[in-house]
Amino acid sequence: MAEPKCILCGSSELAIRECVATRILKRWYSARLRVDTSADFGDVHEIQLLQCGRCDLSFFWPQTPGGGEFYEQLMHYPWYYLPNKTEYAYAAETISPGARVLEVGCGRGAFVRYLKDVEYHGIELNPAAAAAAKAQGLNVSCTPLEAVAAECSGRYDVVCAFQVLEHVADLRAFLQHCIGATKVGGTLIFSVPSADSYVGAAVNGLLNMPPHHMTWWTDSALSAVGRSLPIQLERLEHEGLSNLHRRAYIQTVVTRAINARLRRLHRVCDDSVVGVAVHFSAHSIARFLTPGLDYYGLTPRGHTVTAVYRRLI
Repeated sequence: MAEPKCILCGSSELAIRECVATRILKRWYSARLRVDTSADFGDVHEIQLLQCGRCDLSFFWPQTPGGGEFYEQLMHYPWYYLPNKTEYAYAAETISPGARVLEVGCGRGAFVRYLKDVEYHGIELNPAAAAAAKAQGLNVSCTPLEAVAAECSGRYDVVCAFQVLEHVADLRAFLQHCIGATKVGGTLIFSVPSADSYVGAAVNGLLNMPPHHMTWWTDSALSAVGRSLPIQLERLEHEGLSNLHRRAYIQTVVTRAINARLRRLHRVCDDSVVGVAVHFSAHSIARFLTPGLDYYGLTPRGHTVTAVYRRLI
């Protein structure tokens, strides 16, 4: 296999953050979520988490993105396609009435409810989710992004994708297609899990690993997108910690504290006996500490960051 290069900027300045055995991920997906990932990992036995020294993007290599069956299994969980998200409200504020809007990876079509008087087109490759959106009368298709970009070059005032970018294997091509579908001077909006928040420090955060997530995004990495592609970052917006993620945040903080006290290496994936003991201890402690975050002044940065770009040429 050829030496990997950064999937965003093409740099060879890569550092190995961690190596993860796929047998562990297969076991955890099966035990925790009842999801079979055998077909997604294929004959890949180990995955590296690499970090680019030039653009700061972290990505898993080799890339093993989940297929359609993987996502159909996940969508049975009510929390997977949430109808209300902070990033929806924030993004809607930037979209003017009458705008032509393309949403990539629209799921069941929750975002469109936040928009008023726009020409909306959603694309969703999960057939079950697309069918649910169409059942609501929404203009949603299963057309691949590259086909839409070719047919509708420069058509849309706004192209957006919420919690999609981190799932994409061919990242640069995906971004180029999004840019191609946007008119010059138009807006691109991407929401991703923030690796600068507790998400990037979590141990055994299963859904932040393959075959679910391919990339980890810091503010620096989001800023770097504009240095290699013809778009300009206009602003970043971090959400506050939501009620849904409070216990996960506390558990991450407690896990790091225990590992520091024990002088243990803090890992992304920790399947050791001590690691399992730390995990369950932190989980129990988090149950008691989470109510303390009811005081707004103690609420930290949350799960998601939204980046707004402008197409330049």
